[in-house]
Formats: sequence, C-alpha cells, structure tokens
Amino acid sequence: MATLVYDFGGTAIKLGLFEGEELKLHTQFPTPSTFEECQALLMKSITKYEQEYGIEGIALSMPGAVDTKTGIIGGASAIPYIHNFEWYPFFQEILPVPVSMNNDANCSALGEVYYGSATGSQDVLFIVIGTGIGGAIVKAGQIHSGVHLHGGEFGYMIHNRETMQIWSEQASTHALIKRIQRLNPTIQTGEQVFEFAKENQEISAEVAAWYHDLALGIYNLQYSFDPECIVIAGGVSEQAEFQTHLEQAITQILDHVGIATVVPTIKVAANGNRSNLYGAYAYHQQVHHLM
Repeated sequence: MATLVYDFGGTAIKLGLFEGEELKLHTQFPTPSTFEECQALLMKSITKYEQEYGIEGIALSMPGAVDTKTGIIGGASAIPYIHNFEWYPFFQEILPVPVSMNNDANCSALGEVYYGSATGSQDVLFIVIGTGIGGAIVKAGQIHSGVHLHGGEFGYMIHNRETMQIWSEQASTHALIKRIQRLNPTIQTGEQVFEFAKENQEISAEVAAWYHDLALGIYNLQYSFDPECIVIAGGVSEQAEFQTHLEQAITQILDHVGIATVVPTIKVAANGNRSNLYGAYAYHQQVHHLM
C-alpha cells in the first residue's frame, strides 16, 4: 500500500508515491489550464496508481491560504481554479481513503524538518526567498499556521521605517535584481547578479547591502522566535557562497548590537523541488497519527 502525494505549482503538478518512508516514484505533468482538465487528470492518476500499488491515503501541497480542516483554499494563487472548492469530498468520491492538505510553504518546511537539512530539530523557521519572501513556523515539530493562516509570512515585516517598505521589497531575489538593474539594466536573473558581482565593485557592494537587509530580518526573527535553526530555501540559496556571506552579514549585526549573544544557526534547504512532496507526506502522517 502507498500514499499518493500531489504538489500543485503554477507550471507543473508534481506527483510522488511513498511506500513507508521511501519516495518510490516521482513524476510531474503540466498544470492544467482549466478545472475540468485538472479533475480528469487527478481521477486518471488516482485510478492508475490504485490499480498498480493500492492507495491508502492522499496528501496535497497547495498554494494559498489552505484551511487544513475543511480542505478549502482561500486567498489567491497562480492556479485560480483551486480556490473556494471542497477538495476533501472530491478526492474521497474517487477513492474513499484519508486525505490531507497543507500550504506549500508549510509542506516545504516539514519536508526539511523530517527529511532534510533540519532533521532532528523541533523548533524551526523556514524562509523562502524568491519573487517575495515567505516561509513557515515549525513549533514542537508541528506547523504553526496562526489564527488568520498567515503564520510564516515573514515578508510582510516592515523593514524600512522611512519608506515603509516590507522585507519582501528589500530582500527578496526580485528586489535584488531590481536594485542591480539600476546599475546594469541588462541583468535579468539572480544568477547573472552574482556572476557580475565577481567583476564589478558597484554591483558587489549592492549585493553586500542586500545580504545586510536579509541578515537584519533573520536577526529579528531569531530573537522573536528563538528557533533551533533557520532553514533558507529558494534559488538564491543555491549559490555556492550564499550561506558564508549571509552568516558574515549576521555576524556584523551581532558585533554592532553587542549584547546579542545568540548566533542564528543557518541551514540551506536540502530537498530541492521534492521538499513539498516530503512535507505533504509528513503532514499526512501527523494528521492521521502515523508518525
């Protein structure tokens, strides 16, 4: 028997099949453009894997404000048709097995806590750096979603009291690219930013300022939540010297503050694009008391 896991993304839906703790199968298909296409695809895949493996549960990682109790997704995302629909009854009509669902950032965090770089830790902050900054809070091994399902929305923190810019507008990868484009409009990606920074002092200085802005937010989060570690995810975190430069920026802040003696333990996410699958599976195990 196996647990079938789906990770819904704007361009692709990833599918994983777990037997015990092992990810036996991992595949993906383009995200359908309509709800009807999506329903047909899900029904086909569930029927296929039920016949081949026997399915004992279905777990989902979804964007948006996921209500884990009702299976209804609020807010907005790159997949409009997933919102305000009762997903649990839909799946159980196809196959009457336990179904669970959580937000994609929460799943990614649980994936790192139970199967990735934060294995063995119970109190973890998870930060995703991309177009904006998002994340998740793990307390005692469980996701803390918050009363309004906004737990872990670190990017909303006001970072600059003069401009009232939020952290996402100062320290996301998108923000970094915009800052660098003022110096070189041809730069379009984070990878290009770091390549140009090796040769250009102005760009290098702007990247250093960006690391400082990122470190400020992490410093504040460390002293707000006091986690065992802080896991960073997102394409920018895969840069070879990312962790070293970030830790240096944090050290500079600690030296300036003086009385701050707790040094954040920074880790880089280990599971890549499979983290949401692992996390959705871990959450399913928690909800149905299987771990």
